[in-house]
Amino acid sequence: GNIATLEAEMLALEADTEVCTKYEKICGLASTDWRVMSGAKEAVYQRKVVWSTLCEYLAFSHNALEAKMSVLNVDNFTKSLKDYKMLAAKLITDIGDAVSRRLEQEIQKDLVQLPLFTALASTAMQERHWAVILEALHVEGVDWAEVTMKRLLEWGVLEHAAVCHDVSGQAVAE
Repeated sequence: GNIATLEAEMLALEADTEVCTKYEKICGLASTDWRVMSGAKEAVYQRKVVWSTLCEYLAFSHNALEAKMSVLNVDNFTKSLKDYKMLAAKLITDIGDAVSRRLEQEIQKDLVQLPLFTALASTAMQERHWAVILEALHVEGVDWAEVTMKRLLEWGVLEHAAVCHDVSGQAVAE
């Protein structure tokens, strides 16, 4: 399930029909009552909306993981994550297919990590705080200002969440 595979599926769907070829229209359909459309068109619309939303979310999540923790705007990330969660719930209610459920699962994975993500993205975190975290992760020779959540996850940050929360709490208290 990588983004390129999902984008290829979307391109195939767009080639199958002339309806909603513009991405903006696809997004606008997320709040449409599906019952007003005819059978075949309804199925195409639904598949396009769900697949495009999943592709969009995976790209959003990937970009957030690749952002440097020192410059990440966690408030915008949190708001977008909550917006996607509401959209996924609507798609599950309206469509309820496997792709809608996958979207929900992907969002849930990020929601579980959100408290840690928020703690580490705190503007109070300075070089000395990152030094403690990187030491706990047994990582050396890394510029703290270049650290991304993706790298932290690769280094096993989830197993050291308590240390990260403690250090972030101390940084905020200073």
